[in-house]
Amino acid sequence: MPTQMDNLVPSAEYRSCYNQLPDVLDATNRLQARDKPGTLDALAKVILEHGLQEQVGIRLLHKHNTVETDELMIEAEEVDPVCETKSLTTLADEAGQIHRRYGEAFAPNSWRWVGQKWLPLEYSVDSKAVHDSRLLQKMPKFAMDFAEGVDRLDARDLLGPCLVRRNFFEGYAAVTANGAMLVETTDASRRANILRFVDRAAYRPENLLQTVWRVVDRVSAGSSCITLCGIHCEIYFSCAEDNSGGHFKQVEHDRSHIESH
Repeated sequence: MPTQMDNLVPSAEYRSCYNQLPDVLDATNRLQARDKPGTLDALAKVILEHGLQEQVGIRLLHKHNTVETDELMIEAEEVDPVCETKSLTTLADEAGQIHRRYGEAFAPNSWRWVGQKWLPLEYSVDSKAVHDSRLLQKMPKFAMDFAEGVDRLDARDLLGPCLVRRNFFEGYAAVTANGAMLVETTDASRRANILRFVDRAAYRPENLLQTVWRVVDRVSAGSSCITLCGIHCEIYFSCAEDNSGGHFKQVEHDRSHIESH
């Protein structure tokens, strides 16, 4: 069925699909130019109607780097050699290497609606993400309804579904309640995006660009949903830019990454 959340092997089609994505600032400006809360809310309602709020969020479609024809963007945990802490890293890697390293234990974690089918953008080896990705592949009605939503909202090149569960995110609520946030930096030499928990106080809110929204079925006390996202959304990840050329993701983006590319 063309609306399924299909897997996609490395190919010219995948390379084109990924490399044509805008950078984060361009994507953010295009989303801001429309009814952002209303657009996000409409797509969040589709997720809620299918009972997928624990598994699926909404992603701002953008790229951090480009890929070659034989490559995929693959996400896996690693120990950061700089700060010696765990990070969740997504990088461009040759498909043969991915298969040798992980076998069949990886699956798409985000998608873009192209033509009349959902094409994967990035992949994960996280067991929760793999489980949820395979679940979505068995739910063509959700895929069809989300596709109809992005078409109706004229947002197929701006927003798509993504998976929000990872083993890496265990304890997210407790950690963020203590002042931490998820921030993603770009390692240009590896063509990698490195996601880690950092101190929220280290980043200015105005330098964060929202890139992933998690769906909620009610507005919680202290939530920024109504002003930032929509009634049924809250910020989950962000990308940030700093003066060192990093690209951060918390449920937003900081602004120095763009100048470094």
